[in-house]
Amino acid sequence: MKLSDCATIRTGLVLARKQASEEAGSLSVKYKQLNLKCIKSNGLIDTTLLEDYETNERLGRKYLTQPDDIVIRLSYPYTAALIDEENTGLVIPSHFAVIRADKTKLLPRYLLWLLSREKTKKELNKYNTGFVIGTVKSSFFAELELAEIPIDRQQKIAEFYELAQREILLLQKLAEQKEVLNTQLLSIQYKNAKRGNHS
Repeated sequence: MKLSDCATIRTGLVLARKQASEEAGSLSVKYKQLNLKCIKSNGLIDTTLLEDYETNERLGRKYLTQPDDIVIRLSYPYTAALIDEENTGLVIPSHFAVIRADKTKLLPRYLLWLLSREKTKKELNKYNTGFVIGTVKSSFFAELELAEIPIDRQQKIAEFYELAQREILLLQKLAEQKEVLNTQLLSIQYKNAKRGNHS
C-alpha cells in the first residue's frame, strides 16, 4: 500500500502569504514556528530555537502542529520529527511536509522509524527535484510504498526504535560527560607537571 492510503500528507504554509502587515489593521496573532535549525539530526525538536511568527488572522489547524503529526524536512538530510503535546500549535513552514497517519492502519511512531531508515533516505536522494539541491516534493511521501504490517507488530517495532533512540542519547550524554572529565583531569595533570608536582 502507499502512504497516501493511510495518511494525509501536505506541505506547510508559505509564510509570506499570511505574514502580518500593518495595512491589514491592528489585529496580530502571534505563533511560534518550526525552522530547519530546531529539528535536530536525532529527530528531536529544540524549542529554544523556535522563531516568532505573526499573522493578521488565526491560522487553520492544517498549518499548525498537532499531537502525533510527523513533520519532515523537504531538503537534505530529510529529518523527521514526531510532534508531542509540548510541541503542539507550532506553525509548519513550507520547507516541511506534515504527515497525519490514520492510526487504525499506521502508528505514527512506527512511521517515524520508517522515514528515518537509511533505505528511505536513499530513495529520497534519488527523487530530489534538482531545482534546489537535495529538495523533494511532498508528493514523494504520498507515493511511498509500505508493507502492510499488523498494528501490534508496528507497536513492537516502534517501542524498540524508541528504546534504541533513548539508549543512543544516553550514550552520547555519557560520552560528553566523559570528555569534560578527561579534559579536567588532563588540565590538573598539566598544572601539576608545570609546578614540578609529581602526585
